Amino acid sequence: MSRKSVGRGAAILLAAALGPAMVSCSSSTSSPALPTDPAREYLAKGYHRQAAVEFSRAAEQLPAGAQRCEARYGLGLSLLFSVGADLLTSVDGLLADDDDADELAGLFLDDEEDSDAPRRRGREAPHRVGLPADQRGDTDTVVANILDPYMEQVFRPAEEALEEAAAGGCRFRTGQEGIQVDTGLESRVWIGTDFGPTEASLLAGMLKAMRGAYMFATAYDVGFDLYGMEDLLFDAEETTDWIGAMRLMGRVMTDAPAFLGWSSARAGRFGEAGALVSKGLDLVGDGTESLYSGSEGEAARDNVIGYVDANGNGRADSGDELWLGILKADPPLTIGEETLSRYPIQVSRGDLGSVAALLVWSVAGDPYNRAAVGILRRLAGALRGQGDLLNLAELNAAVPFGFSLFPKTLVLDLARVLPADRSLAKPLRELLPAWGTYDPPGGEGRYAGDAHSIFLVEGELPKASPVSDLVQEVAANDATKYCHTCGPGLRFSAPYYTQEVASFSLGPEVAARLGGGVSALPDDCVEPTVAPEDPALGKKLAVPYLYWQDPTFNGSVFVNLTPITAEGCGATDAPFLGPDPGANPVPRASAVPASRYSLDKALASFFKDAVTLFGAVQQTLGASMGEKGLRGSR
Repeated sequence: MSRKSVGRGAAILLAAALGPAMVSCSSSTSSPALPTDPAREYLAKGYHRQAAVEFSRAAEQLPAGAQRCEARYGLGLSLLFSVGADLLTSVDGLLADDDDADELAGLFLDDEEDSDAPRRRGREAPHRVGLPADQRGDTDTVVANILDPYMEQVFRPAEEALEEAAAGGCRFRTGQEGIQVDTGLESRVWIGTDFGPTEASLLAGMLKAMRGAYMFATAYDVGFDLYGMEDLLFDAEETTDWIGAMRLMGRVMTDAPAFLGWSSARAGRFGEAGALVSKGLDLVGDGTESLYSGSEGEAARDNVIGYVDANGNGRADSGDELWLGILKADPPLTIGEETLSRYPIQVSRGDLGSVAALLVWSVAGDPYNRAAVGILRRLAGALRGQGDLLNLAELNAAVPFGFSLFPKTLVLDLARVLPADRSLAKPLRELLPAWGTYDPPGGEGRYAGDAHSIFLVEGELPKASPVSDLVQEVAANDATKYCHTCGPGLRFSAPYYTQEVASFSLGPEVAARLGGGVSALPDDCVEPTVAPEDPALGKKLAVPYLYWQDPTFNGSVFVNLTPITAEGCGATDAPFLGPDPGANPVPRASAVPASRYSLDKALASFFKDAVTLFGAVQQTLGASMGEKGLRGSR
């Protein structure tokens, strides 16, 4: 399958997911003119920004009532679709020509440097370091001049209009043809016909949660030299293992001394993030409950997302109907080699293929959808500080097919993760793994005699792994002594951490937070049984261990090692043992704050189980579906 075919399928799926934002309504020529008619005409032709202007004007003219409510709904949908169109156009450009990535970089890099020049490693291009902000590419500039205005002028107004539509029980109906949606990849779909409070709640909730995540991310200083990042990614591309690539990312922390500290201009927005995400989760929960209520009966078949309790048993299960308001497509959509011929799409009768029809109620039926709503409510409440601490195993109730993906060893205080009072939080820079300058001893290794900053990350392979699987810093020295991906045992005990050779040093910033040097972590008795091949790097996929600056993440992370304690580690595990929580919330009084040892052990066990689980799922789905996927035919 070509990249463009894959990209087109992804774009069509994205358009369908944004479907409620892609609306138009063709009024009858015999009907009296309405203030929203110009907006509807623009929307029907795909001029979504112009439609937003007209819907906004109509909403200002109309008195409170159903027509004004519909105009506000149309405004939110028009703005949202303009966001979707921008995203799809970007995907189209990046997939159409690999050179577009270089053109994109050229938007942010200064004109003095030829964008077509060969990329050079940062240590060979010192002229790129330390340039003033007005002479170099900087991501903080992108946030201030592009993303923030877009968020305030398009994204936020769409969210607020859709939330208003959901609260007012508004509906927006299109004509029978629906609205044309240009996916940006020489293909179009038409979506309709009825958009109600359900769609408004789902969309408003997703947008609000996304805006909360944006407020969280941009409360930090995110400025770094894009030239330096280009060189860093080039180095990571040359790295032979993913642990080594993670270690190299530590260069960002020294090249940009303020990176991920509080932004002097935007830190205040951090306090809004938790409330926005919490409210967004509640709205998505409202929309999901509304969808499966079955209150609209057979009329739900006209909805963009519609559920009909066809067997009348009050449960979403086999025999019911789940509809997607895709009315037609040009060129036609195909599943595998079969062209879709029935529109709108009823997933449960096999319109998206027999596999989708077989699996739909496993992911969208009872008890999954009820559990998913419960989890959304639980997360929203936890962000507001309601109830006991969140045991990650609680989330397994919403994982399809009965898989237990999330561990019961990790417990979170979400209200502490995103507190409304920023003074109670720490910047990410103080929570990430420690970093320092590593100057390898002499030899023939790739980095011999080449000092560079690294994150303190190591990998662990199964005990029986041959020496050739280990990844070492200096090839001329003993691989078992200078490796950063090694067999089971102590972690962070190599000579360059313990100063057996003068080759590693923490900077004063990190040393002050750690209260000294690097201490070896005891063996945790979590031996990986299998290390799958990393197809990108050609090395075994090692279990990662990170030397956290603050393993409690400012008092928000707790660990219970009882479910995974093992013979040989009882004494080391003892401070972190408690009653097995099962899949239940954890009382705050019984929670034990994480340490570097307990957090890394819990994460290593989770990683080991996840690799095994995903391998099994991949084999199962691969056998069932082959290489078939949703794509468009020319």
